[in-house]
Amino acid sequence: MYNNYNDLVAPRGKFRILCIDKFEIPGEGHYVYGDYDSLEEALDIAKEQTKIASKYSTHEDIATVYYVYDENGVWIGPK
Repeated sequence: MYNNYNDLVAPRGKFRILCIDKFEIPGEGHYVYGDYDSLEEALDIAKEQTKIASKYSTHEDIATVYYVYDENGVWIGPK
């Protein structure tokens, strides 16, 4: 579980994609991928980047995932 709230909060009116490596120590192996004006665009990009990352996974669980958060730091998806 990721626990740095400040990284989760997108700028007002935007949607943030956060890249998380689930096998790293919490707080490490993550970065803000970008902030987007459109929820649909952010979700599409997050899904595509997770799909690309899964090609390089050495385990059936995907290690690297991309999640979308809103301006309140609430997880939006992808579901």
